[in-house]
Amino acid sequence: MTDVLVLPGQGVQRPGMGADLFDRYPRMVRQASEVLGHSVRRLCSGDPERPLHRTLHTQSAVYVVNALACRRWAEDRGRGPDLALGHSLGEYNALCAAGTFGFQEGLALVARRTAPMDTVRGGGMSAVLGLTVDEVRARLARPSLRRLDVAALNTEEQVVLTSHRPRPPIGVSRCRPSTPPTPPPATRCPPCGTALSHHRDRRPPTGR
Repeated sequence: MTDVLVLPGQGVQRPGMGADLFDRYPRMVRQASEVLGHSVRRLCSGDPERPLHRTLHTQSAVYVVNALACRRWAEDRGRGPDLALGHSLGEYNALCAAGTFGFQEGLALVARRTAPMDTVRGGGMSAVLGLTVDEVRARLARPSLRRLDVAALNTEEQVVLTSHRPRPPIGVSRCRPSTPPTPPPATRCPPCGTALSHHRDRRPPTGR
């Protein structure tokens, strides 16, 4: 059997994440705090000075917790995964798990990456659940939805959209079928946990 480890990206963050890992890996937690210049434990628990939803802090926190979870996964099984994959930011964790670079080096890269990304303002992302990408693109041809872009294809019926507007779900909700088939699909459009319009074709140069 092949063990495949898939590491998530920005959008999975939540206050309190990593609480069950910090005490188990104090050395890595200390290294992370040294790289970032502040306490990663406090950041993940809800630092009022460094809001977790802000990209500048989100991606570093997710990278650290991913790395700790990956370390625990390998220790519990006595070996690392046969294959490591990452979604967006999670690619850095996959590369770290593969030995391409060390934990601290990877965190430094992520921190450097987020600095210019954090200067981008506006926009947002939302996932359309229950429609295929062809069905979504057909609806995006409507004049009222032309400011929305397909950002990512997570599954056959989970399409992520992005927009320059801060709340794309307002427009995304129009992607639902006007005449529901029988049985109706479970179409939902929850917002993603990102404050910016990442993966967007029409981002300003800094965002790219």
